[in-house]
Amino acid sequence: MERIGLGIIGCGMVSKRHLTAAQNVAGVHVVAACNRSRERLDERCDEFGVERRCDDVDSLLADPDIEAVIICLPEGLHRDVTLAAAAAGKHLLVEKPMSRTVAEADEMLAAAEAAGVTLMVGQVVRCFPSHVWARRIIRDGGIGRVRAVYRRRLFDKPGDLTLRPWQADADMCPDWLLYAFGSHEYDALRWLIGADAPQNVQAAGTYWEAPDGWGQIASVMQFDDVTASLVMSCRARPEAWDTVIVGSERTLTVGKEYVAVDDDRIETPLDIWAAFADQLHHFAECIRTGAEPDASGRDVRQTMVLLEAVHTALNRNG
Repeated sequence: MERIGLGIIGCGMVSKRHLTAAQNVAGVHVVAACNRSRERLDERCDEFGVERRCDDVDSLLADPDIEAVIICLPEGLHRDVTLAAAAAGKHLLVEKPMSRTVAEADEMLAAAEAAGVTLMVGQVVRCFPSHVWARRIIRDGGIGRVRAVYRRRLFDKPGDLTLRPWQADADMCPDWLLYAFGSHEYDALRWLIGADAPQNVQAAGTYWEAPDGWGQIASVMQFDDVTASLVMSCRARPEAWDTVIVGSERTLTVGKEYVAVDDDRIETPLDIWAAFADQLHHFAECIRTGAEPDASGRDVRQTMVLLEAVHTALNRNG
C-alpha cells in the first residue's frame, strides 16, 4: 500500500498529537512541516524526525510529495489556509473548530468540493471509546427513543496567554471557552444523538475579562422532539465531564472513561494518543476510498451553525 504523504501546518501543542498519531498509523508518513517560528519548527521536527522544514505555507503546499495536510493553526487562519491547500489539490484534516463562522465554513466546503479533495475536521472526541460505545447503544435502540440530553464540561483551567497569545485576539478566536472547548462539546452532543443543527437555541453566561471571555456558559437547545442542555465552565472545582441521555425506555450515562445504561456500567479506558491515531487512520482510509469522513466538513458545518447560534445568544443576553 502506497503511503500518503502528510504536511503539518502549524507546530503548536496539538501538532504533537497528530505527529505521534502519524508514527502509529500504517500507510501515512509526514513529509514536511511549516511554522512561523523557526525555533518551534526545528524543535518539533527534531523531536519527530521530520526532515523537510518550510518557513511558509506556500512552499509546503508546493511539495509534490504531500498529498494531504493537517492544519494545526488558530481558527482565524483555517479559512485562508484551507482555500490555498484545496487549490493545491491537497486533502485536508482541519483542527477544530472548523472556522470562526458558518460563512467561512461554507467557503471551505465549496473550495474542497471544487477541488475534489477530502475535508475532515478534527472532532477527536468522536473517537473516544465511551462516545463510540454510547452512539452504538443509541443507534441500536438500547435506550429506546432519545427524549432529553444533559451534558456538562466543568474544569479549572483559566486562559493562559503565554501558551496561546492569539486567544485574546478576536480575529483569531471569537471566544475561547465556546470555540476551543465547545467545538468538542456541542459537536459530541449533536453527534451522539444523530442530530443536525437545532431549531431553537438559548444561552446565558458569566463573562470574565480576557483571556477567558465567557467563563461559564449555560445553553438549552431543541432538536426536533429532543431537548438538550449543555453547561461549561473553565473556573469550576471539582472537574466534571459527563452526559446523561434520557431515553423512552432506559437512561444512558456517558463519562470520560465509562458508559452506563441505568445501573449496567461498562469501563472504557481512554488513551488520547490512540484516539488521534484512530482519527488519522479514518482520514487516510477516506482519502483512499473516496468515502465521506464521519466528521466531514459538511457534517461539522452543523456544529458551526450551533456554535454561532450560542455565540449570538450569549452576546444578546450578556
